[in-house]
Amino acid sequence: MLRETGRAAVPLPLAETLLAGWLLAEAGIPAPKGAISCGPTRKGDKVLLAANGTLRGQLRAVPQARHASHLAILAEQEQGGLAVALVEAAAAQIADGTSLADDALNAVTGRDA
Repeated sequence: MLRETGRAAVPLPLAETLLAGWLLAEAGIPAPKGAISCGPTRKGDKVLLAANGTLRGQLRAVPQARHASHLAILAEQEQGGLAVALVEAAAAQIADGTSLADDALNAVTGRDA
């Protein structure tokens, strides 16, 4: 399925949604309907999940974030360790950007950053 959508250059975050769905399932979080992207995707990107559930930090290059309704983010917790956070895309600042292949590749910043 991924090969065929890639061959047809379908501008949908299909691979990202599948990966995010797996990540959410592993964390025991129900996946919402619609397109989902995930991050961090770059070495050095870091997001902190505060005890109150807010996110701080920036991810420099999240594939298809502009076209996703939600983001599955691997974040560091204030008290230590990692957690998967499900974030509505509208709750983050998403900057325009593209990859070399002209796909959406967006910087995502938590609103509380």
